[in-house]
Amino acid sequence: MTISANVTERIQSLSIRDGAAVAKGQVLAVLAQGRKTQSLPRAAPNCAKHRRNSSA
Repeated sequence: MTISANVTERIQSLSIRDGAAVAKGQVLAVLAQGRKTQSLPRAAPNCAKHRRNSSA
C-alpha cells in the first residue's frame, strides 16, 4: 500500500517497521515542525467545525 500526503515536510521519525500491521488511528510517522505543521493547532478547531456543519 502507498500512503501519500500533500505536504512538503520532512519525516522526523517513523513509528512502524516495513511490513508491520497497523491499527486505525495509529501514528505512522512524525513530521518535522515546519511552518505548515506549526499552524495545525489553529486549523484543527476549524476542521472540526466544518465537519459538524457538513454532516448536518
